[in-house]
Amino acid sequence: MRLKDPVLLVAVLARLVHTSAEDIKVTNRNEFLQVKGKQFVNITSLIISYNQITDAEFDFIFGNLNSVEKGITISRAGFVQVNLPKLTFVGGDFSIQYCASLLELSCPLLAKAGATMTISNNNLLSKISFPSLAVVIGALRIQNSNQLDNINLNTLNDAFSITMTYVNDLTTLSLPNLAQMRSGPFQVQRSTNLQRISAPKLKTIGGALDVYYLPALKTFDMTLLYFVSSSFQIRSCTSLRQLCEVNINASGIEGSISFSGSNIVQGNVGLLQAGRLTSVFSCRYYGVDITDAASYKTAYTYIQSKKLTQVGYISVSFDEITEVQLKAIFARITQVHGDIDISALKNVANIVMFEDLEIVYSSLRIARLTSASRASFPSLKEVSGDFEVPYFQRVDAPFLTKVGGSLTMRNTQMSSIAFDSLTTVHRIDIRDNRVVKEISFPLLKTINNEFYLRSLYTLLKVDTPSLEDCKTVNFYSLGALVDFIAPSLATVDTFNIQYCGALRELCDLGNGTDTARIVNFAGTKELLHGPTVLFNKGGLTAYSCNSTAIRIETANDVIKAKEIVKNMSLTELRSISVTYTDIRENDLHEIMENITVVYGNLIINGGDYLQTIKFDKLQFVYGSIELLNIATRLRVVQFPLLQSVKNRLYLYSLRKATVFNFPLLETVDTVD
Repeated sequence: MRLKDPVLLVAVLARLVHTSAEDIKVTNRNEFLQVKGKQFVNITSLIISYNQITDAEFDFIFGNLNSVEKGITISRAGFVQVNLPKLTFVGGDFSIQYCASLLELSCPLLAKAGATMTISNNNLLSKISFPSLAVVIGALRIQNSNQLDNINLNTLNDAFSITMTYVNDLTTLSLPNLAQMRSGPFQVQRSTNLQRISAPKLKTIGGALDVYYLPALKTFDMTLLYFVSSSFQIRSCTSLRQLCEVNINASGIEGSISFSGSNIVQGNVGLLQAGRLTSVFSCRYYGVDITDAASYKTAYTYIQSKKLTQVGYISVSFDEITEVQLKAIFARITQVHGDIDISALKNVANIVMFEDLEIVYSSLRIARLTSASRASFPSLKEVSGDFEVPYFQRVDAPFLTKVGGSLTMRNTQMSSIAFDSLTTVHRIDIRDNRVVKEISFPLLKTINNEFYLRSLYTLLKVDTPSLEDCKTVNFYSLGALVDFIAPSLATVDTFNIQYCGALRELCDLGNGTDTARIVNFAGTKELLHGPTVLFNKGGLTAYSCNSTAIRIETANDVIKAKEIVKNMSLTELRSISVTYTDIRENDLHEIMENITVVYGNLIINGGDYLQTIKFDKLQFVYGSIELLNIATRLRVVQFPLLQSVKNRLYLYSLRKATVFNFPLLETVDTVD
């Protein structure tokens, strides 16, 4: 039938287009057949949970839909796209859930949602567009849609609450006109690729602000926010370094404040400190965060264009960056007001870019370099926080005078560790180095907390001639240590030197060791000479440090030893150690000719020209006698007047010796 009569055409259309309010429910084929071929403009409610409706059929039936008095619920439908181009109002809940094929949701004219909006569990959904939506009376929930990467809520001004979770492909959540949230929370959680949250006009949140586990988040913009009626939490957002677009004061938050698991260092200092962050600073200075080539270019361009010499913080984790690039961007920086964190750089072995750096107001940490060689800070004077430089073969900071936190050097490959200008440090932590021979702090006066050395197996000497105050001395497993020099030490609370088997004396310590409450010399039982009170507290007997110790390692040492013994008319020695293998027999006997007492150890290790060892006047040795590796010519060992050896008599590798004469020896702890 051809409808040429206008009156007849209007009559047919009137039967086709339904404008009166009615409940539309499509959950099976029969219900679908009841609405198929019809078109709806204003209805009471809409429920669809039938997956055999095509996109074309949906568009025909609801393409002119203008308002829904109550709510819209679409679930488990087979649509690829839900487009309601003329819808302006929904009076109740608006729910789109469990639509496995849905790619896009669009309501270009919808201005108001009268209750809750829920868009959830649509696994393929990639785009949501509500470009006219201004008000959501209830909660707005977008959840469990991992492929969603485009959300248009540009006109949203007012909502009860907002919740977004498990939206992993989204990189930016932008709410440019959102001004208030009446009662519920602003909650964004577990969206792994979200890098930016922006609500620059948001002033009040009637519930909690809860941002949790957004590991890629770098920008958080709520510039005008001044009131949160419950808690304020930004937790486990490990890439978020600054909150410079958040100006709310702690007094504007009625609940708890937490930044646990986040690495924020820059923002409103009062707010950050209220959240128990300590190493924080204001946003006055530009923060440098280099994670890839693009962020390097941005930072380089900004620093060069502004000719910056001061920055807020520096974080570099771009593993492809080169030493040349680092030097180009940082060579002129003199002050860093927050942390310097440099890690995981596979093309960088030398940290030499900070030529002009003088002050770091927080911490300086370098970690996980693939090939660490040298770290140089030629102008650095002060680090207010921690100074951590592991793995390097060389560290230069010749003018560094103060470290407010811990000076930490672990797994370095340095044969000598020296900080020539350092005067004050909170804590020293040096450990796990198998090549270091000497540690030197010539001007160091104060260690506020602990002096901790551990597992430095080749360390011979610790030289701190100016050290006056140290809360705790804690040396552990320094098997080669023979010298600890701290003659100015005036106060110490805890003094532990454990498993330092080569240490025989502590004769270069100040009187402050008498104040030590806790003393432990476990595994350091060869220690003989030192402060009496200190040794007694540690369960050791102390012998006088007034006598002379002789160490012969070279030909010059032989000459010096002979002069000392002769000029001082010595009859007692603190200890004597001979490791010079070319020493002559007559020289050794001349040195020992009048010695009657050795308070420590008598050690002769090697001696290719010795045929006889005979010390005619020696009577007492309060340490050990060790004669080792004298295998070439030695025939006779005689101590005619020796009466006592307090520790052990150790004779090793003397294979040609045939005479061992100790006629008066009555007391010896161990004979080997």
